[in-house]
Amino acid sequence: MNRFLSLAALSALVVCSQTAGAASRAPALTSEDVDTQGYKYLFSDQEPPPRSGGVFEDWSLLLRTDELESFERRLTFRLVLERPETPYPETLPLLVLDASLGDWCDSKDLDVRETEPPPGFQHLGVPKGCAVVLPENARSYGGTVAGEVTIHRPRVERVEDRFAFSLPIQPLVHRADRVELAVEYPADEAPRIRSHRWDVELGRQVLPRDRERQDVALLGVNPLPLGEGVGTIIGRVPTLLLDSGEGWGDVATTHSVFYDNAARAEGAVIPLAGAVYAQPDVPSAAQEAVIRALDGIELDPSGGTGGAWRLPVSAVSTVEDGRGTAADRAALLVSLLRTADVRAEVLLVSSASVEVEPDEPLPVLDTTLVVVPKGAPDGSDLYVDPSKGSLWLGSLSEELLGRDALLVSRAGARWVRTPDVPPRRNWTLNATEREDGDFDVTVRGELSGAPAARMRQWLVQGRPEESRPDSELAWLGGAWAEAMEPRFHSPDGVRVVVRAKGVLPRDTALPEGHLAAPELPVAAAAPAFERWPYARDARPLRLEVLESWTFRGNLSGPPAPPGDKVTPFWTVSSEGDWSGPVFTRRTQVDFTARELPRNAAVEADRYQSFLARLLGEVEAPPPPP
Repeated sequence: MNRFLSLAALSALVVCSQTAGAASRAPALTSEDVDTQGYKYLFSDQEPPPRSGGVFEDWSLLLRTDELESFERRLTFRLVLERPETPYPETLPLLVLDASLGDWCDSKDLDVRETEPPPGFQHLGVPKGCAVVLPENARSYGGTVAGEVTIHRPRVERVEDRFAFSLPIQPLVHRADRVELAVEYPADEAPRIRSHRWDVELGRQVLPRDRERQDVALLGVNPLPLGEGVGTIIGRVPTLLLDSGEGWGDVATTHSVFYDNAARAEGAVIPLAGAVYAQPDVPSAAQEAVIRALDGIELDPSGGTGGAWRLPVSAVSTVEDGRGTAADRAALLVSLLRTADVRAEVLLVSSASVEVEPDEPLPVLDTTLVVVPKGAPDGSDLYVDPSKGSLWLGSLSEELLGRDALLVSRAGARWVRTPDVPPRRNWTLNATEREDGDFDVTVRGELSGAPAARMRQWLVQGRPEESRPDSELAWLGGAWAEAMEPRFHSPDGVRVVVRAKGVLPRDTALPEGHLAAPELPVAAAAPAFERWPYARDARPLRLEVLESWTFRGNLSGPPAPPGDKVTPFWTVSSEGDWSGPVFTRRTQVDFTARELPRNAAVEADRYQSFLARLLGEVEAPPPPP
């Protein structure tokens, strides 16, 4: 196995970092020399960047590997700031690191600090920004800021030794007159280096002490268009891909051996395994194992994120320590289940919306799952996320639905797919107008999947007002929350049933004379750009609503807006009509897209607009005289 880089780097798609001065500079290429394969906004002569008040005269990134399995990413830059009308922010973001893999940054001549990460780096375990503190005079009067910043990554224990990086060739902010990207490595440990979403030929140099270097330089490069609404920029911007060249079969085989060894039931594991073995059936055994392995074992400081590439310690060590990574808890869960003769398998999954290519090992497998065939109460396969607890039993977050997953097996790589059925939300409303004009209201809801799990978490936390999941509570969120106290019940430990009954003031039931609309979950974050440059991330959901409104008198209200809409990304089917003073409506919503292409990014806004008009513009009949 190639061991010259820790695969810790692997989840660490450190997309935005690094630098480096170089002995001999690579010849520079312009937009006429590079095919960007559909990404139109890389060069400033193709799309002038918005005015930012600064420009990098030089931005050089070097990724350096050595035989001790460590990395250095050195960023050397020279930034010219205009005289500002108002002072610049105190810090200048330069790089993104993955704290879950031990990354840290420093500088010999600049003041650096870790900050909140920019959007687009959710594929990392614990992303953090590495920023330079701007000198006071440069903030207030402009000028030149130059120096070198280095991200260090030491050898990380229990992280597999193969590696993969995805390095964007753009600064985080401000355009650059010249960008240089280089990789330096031992000549006998040459990595596989490829360009993605652009075609260019890399220069190669032979260096002293049996080392080599590949590099490329570009002129007039725009900054990354970072903003909310995109979880990862992987696969979406021109990058340089760096990996050990080993295939998924090697990954699956290696992980399988480690999990088999770690899952041995010995010592402190035996009493826990006995409690699981005593259960009468597979679903009961699975539930008991999840409670013992997940609720009983604290997560490591990273919160279990970035766990797909971490190799587990023994189940005995995990129990004795009382805490572990997502991989450690997965191995313990597998141990408890297999001891009870329940089959369990480990999956490596990507939460990113970009597809995982079976023939291209990229560092996007960032989540560890355990699957128990036919382990759910209804006889279906049970998927367990070891980074969560038993409150999520049988539920996957929307980001993990319909994803390619690598099944860990000694037989080699086997690709499977996680369930792709969107979580369901069913709500029924009955409202009857009283003589005094207020309304007798009953509401019933049934939630499954991630919505039910999030609701259970909120209940266990004591129903804190500041984190009330209004979008999961339909009518019972927002203004109705003050007037109706919901009751919760979980009949099978998986679904959550919500009931509420009460009297609503007329203005609350009929805001501005319209039938109150339920709160709805957001399918995609609002775009942060006038021209959206990415594929837009979305969350699949399914919603079913049944309404019955009964008014006093004999009059009907105006007709409801048309309610049917079908697109490739979402579907709304709604039938509503008046029968005298009674209005009934059944609405079904399916948002199935997980990623909206750049030319379809407006679909999330059209969906929200359509539903807001459909569910919020039905007028009540006038009250009787």
